[in-house]
Order: sequence, then structure tokens, then C-alpha cells
Amino acid sequence: MKFRRKELSRNADQNCNCNVLYGCEDAENSAKVIKNGGNDYFEWIKLEKGIYLKFYPSGHVLGGAIAVIKVEDAKQDGEPYYIAFSGDLGGDDKLFLSPLVPPDEPIDFWLVESTYGGMSHPSKASEIDQMADLIVRAERESMKILNASFALEKSQEMIFLFSHLVHEEIVPKIPAFLDAPLAKNYTEAYAKFWPTSNFIGQSRIPFNPFNLQANPYFHAVEDSEGSVELSRRVGPCFVIAGSGDAEAGRIRGHYRENISSPKTQIWKTGWAPDDTLNGKLGKKYAFVRMNGVEFPVKAEVHEFLGMSSHRDGKNTAILTARMFDGGERKGIIAIVHGELARAWALKRDLVDMLGKGWNDNIILPNLYEVINIG
Repeated sequence: MKFRRKELSRNADQNCNCNVLYGCEDAENSAKVIKNGGNDYFEWIKLEKGIYLKFYPSGHVLGGAIAVIKVEDAKQDGEPYYIAFSGDLGGDDKLFLSPLVPPDEPIDFWLVESTYGGMSHPSKASEIDQMADLIVRAERESMKILNASFALEKSQEMIFLFSHLVHEEIVPKIPAFLDAPLAKNYTEAYAKFWPTSNFIGQSRIPFNPFNLQANPYFHAVEDSEGSVELSRRVGPCFVIAGSGDAEAGRIRGHYRENISSPKTQIWKTGWAPDDTLNGKLGKKYAFVRMNGVEFPVKAEVHEFLGMSSHRDGKNTAILTARMFDGGERKGIIAIVHGELARAWALKRDLVDMLGKGWNDNIILPNLYEVINIG
């Protein structure tokens, strides 16, 4: 199967003075076909005559999916052509979410994320042990733990983990707070699905950890006044606040009040670009600027890459290689959704696994590029 690449004409959205692939009208039309409650995994959904869609669990967030499109009779031999989009992929060591399931179909065109291309995550189990030690120390030394966390999935994962550790008496019970309105809304949605097959490990904790009224170990902060009060509270305590990269949200108030105190632990548990506040903290900057003011960083900064909800580059490459039978079955791989260095690193690893003959079939598409398959 050959393919050709060309640049797409750039059409400006009249409402935003910028060149975009999809405009406001596209978004409005898409909203009309959103199905309340979603679709089930593993079932073909007819889109048009001869075109079908199927979802597989991606293991990244609740309801996350790998999308497979089947175009019937698309090949010269009359066989279907399969296009799959990975979306965000989760790792195989999930704490509570059901794991990723690779597509059964022989994929011809695979669009795959590259967030951690070329990188391997540390063991999640070892990092959880490290977190437990830090919580014990926080209780002993009256330290405050601040976790800048994404509202979807990461906040829920940290709520589950902390609740499990306290319930099992692995760590002492210290006051714990969720200070993120959007994360609170997502957590309530997670609570509704807790009894379902979307999750694993319900036996590890005897209550619904995402029902914050029933969870004895977590409290939700309702308003901005409560957030300000919490930011000035002394430890020991554990605070989850948004946003994940610390470029916005209530976490910045907590950082302004606490980042210059050696009685503070900052936990970096998710991906953040290098030029964001949390990215700079991960790079051990001695000073950071917030709201025009420079703050010396005297807080301890602990980075836990193994806690990322994204699959690491090594296992993304292994998954992809298996989908193409180790290179025996030809196809096209388009590497997307990652910083350029990470995308190139994933291509390098894939060429190593699949063989040099795959070099031209593994592409990094450009913005506005059209790829014709035929």
C-alpha cells in the first residue's frame, strides 16, 4: 500500500483570525452527534455505508479509547482497510483503571501518541514506596505536601492511592484535601462508575473512594476563600490542586504561600512541558516567577515519572511493533501528540524494532498536511 503526502490549503476561521484545521462550525456540528453516555467498547458502529468505527480501552482515563475505523472493500483484493488512532495510551500497571486492550484488527494505518517517546518510566511500585515514606516523614516533621494534578484521571488516581495507603495503615492519617473544582466534578463522575468493569481492584478498598462524602480520608474545598485558608494552613497535610502544569488554577496560590518553605514537599506526578512552572520545578530551578514576583524555591521537589497516566516510550514502541507482527506485516505509522524530540525518539526506537525498511513508512506529519492512501 503506497501513500502520498501534500500540504493542505490553510483556511482561516473567520471568528479567530488564525489558520485552523477545524473551525467553530465544525465544533458545533460535532456536538450534535455526541451520544449521551457514550458507546460500548468492542462493538462496530456504522458511520456511513461501508465505514464502521470500533472503540478499545486505551487505559488512560475513564472512557478513554483507541478508535479503529474500518473501510470495507478498500483494498485491491477486496479486504477492508483499517485506520486506528491511539489517543492517549495508558501503561500496563494501572492502580484502578481497566488496562489497555490492543485492537484485534490488522491495522494498516496507526496514528500513535509520543508523549514519552524514547523514555522509560521508573517502577510505579517503587515510587509508591517512596511516596509512602514521604507521607510518614510529612506527619513526623509537620510538612505540607502539594500535588499539582490534572483534573481528569491524575487527581482521581492520587485520591485512590492516598486513601488506599491510609486505609491499609501503610501511612498515618493526615488531613487531605482536593482543592480543584473541575477535578471534584470529574471525581463525582468516577464515583458513579466505581462498581462497574471500567475499574479493577474494588476489593482493595471497602468504600467508594471517589464519593467524597463517603471517603473518610479526603475533604473537598468548595470555594476560593477556603482555598486561600488552606494555602496558609501549616502541615502536616496533603493537598491536591489544579492545574497539572501549575500554569493556572488554585495550585499557584498554594505555591506562592509555600514554595519558599523547606517545610513543603512538591510532588510532580504528571507530564509538564519544560517551559511551564511545574516543568521548571522538575528541572530544579532555584527561582520561579509567579504573577510578576520571583520566589526562591526552598521546598523539596519530588518527581514521580512512573505515576504518569501516559504509557512510556519503550512500551508504546513494543505495543506498536506487536501490532505489525514485529515488522513482518507492512503498514503506515504516523507519530503524533508529542514534542518533536520525543516523536523522533519514538521513530528511532520503532525503526530499531521493525527494521530499517520501515523508515519511510514511519512519518511525523506536519500541520495542514494531507496523506493520500492508495
